[in-house]
Amino acid sequence: MRFSTPGPPQLHPDRTATLVGTFERSPAYLGLSRRLRSLIADGRLPVSSRLPSERLLCEALGVSRTTVTRAYDDLREQGYLVSVRGSGTTVSLPHSRAHRGDHVLSPQGSESGFEIDLTVAAGPAGAGVLAAFERAVAELPGHLAGTGYYPSGLPLLREAIAARYAARGLPTSPEQVLVVPGALAGLAITQRALLARGQRVLVESPTYPNAIEALAGAGLRVTGLDVGPAGALDEGWDVASWEENLARLRPAAAYLVPDHHNPTGATMPIETRERIARAAARAGTRVIVDE
Repeated sequence: MRFSTPGPPQLHPDRTATLVGTFERSPAYLGLSRRLRSLIADGRLPVSSRLPSERLLCEALGVSRTTVTRAYDDLREQGYLVSVRGSGTTVSLPHSRAHRGDHVLSPQGSESGFEIDLTVAAGPAGAGVLAAFERAVAELPGHLAGTGYYPSGLPLLREAIAARYAARGLPTSPEQVLVVPGALAGLAITQRALLARGQRVLVESPTYPNAIEALAGAGLRVTGLDVGPAGALDEGWDVASWEENLARLRPAAAYLVPDHHNPTGATMPIETRERIARAAARAGTRVIVDE
């Protein structure tokens, strides 16, 4: 399913100047080019939107016309801008048409590029992603001396993840962290390590459909409990039903998506989490939380 959305408007010079803010000025054109490229990569300057003319942008930024002209030229050479006589300068991405989607996913990207694809629950990269990649690339030489083979994840990444959990109140060591390609890989590893064929797993209904297939495909008995939309009683979870079924069925595990639940969007209240956690502990049920 797709919904059409209007294309982005002409970018106002003052708004563009505000987004640009400060930038390196040695040389100025290169600093401006890098800053505009970062804004494009982060999505704050939307693809296919029209940038202000060179004259208007130089006035808004308080720089010379040459600075803006050379910055635009630099971005055109890199594929971040496209200029057509009579149509102005348009934001683009290098080889963006080749990266709109995987061929096994349908529908593919539209010609206009201004549609929301509901077959994929992920948006474009957010602000700061480009800068993070640039920092990572700068640190790459320090990792090249080794084999680069870390089945459990890069040690520095595991340390950062462990520190984040510790900061949230759950003491965690890097040795307790396993970095995986995605949620399904993590679920597959978890069920193989902790569960056996024929055991029962309690899940929300509806829930992430690929998780159900992964659990059922491993020979586990999947039982669903209703969860309603955001804004419903207990924000979608019937706590009494969960407590009752945990006590009665005593499942080996429960697979839950308490934060921004897929597909309802509900978020489980703290009190509900505590009650379900206590009920699971009494039943001897392992809780698998998909964040």
